[in-house]
Amino acid sequence: MENEKEGDIRISLVFIIFSLGLIVGGVFLILYVFDPSLSRPWYPIASFVLIGSLWIFWMFTYIYTCIKRRYGPGPAIDNR
Repeated sequence: MENEKEGDIRISLVFIIFSLGLIVGGVFLILYVFDPSLSRPWYPIASFVLIGSLWIFWMFTYIYTCIKRRYGPGPAIDNR
């Protein structure tokens, strides 16, 4: 089972997308705060959307996991 997940491209793809969103959002926020002459008016909005979307994803993942455990199938079914 562990070997199947090791070569899965989806894990690397999600990691890359999340990392890029965090880095780009951080760069926009740093430019807006520390060098206002280079920043555009949409930089803070873009940075909060990029960084906040990651938080929203993890929050929905947590809520989904809680709901799945509460209302999901009984212990007889293996959901791995």
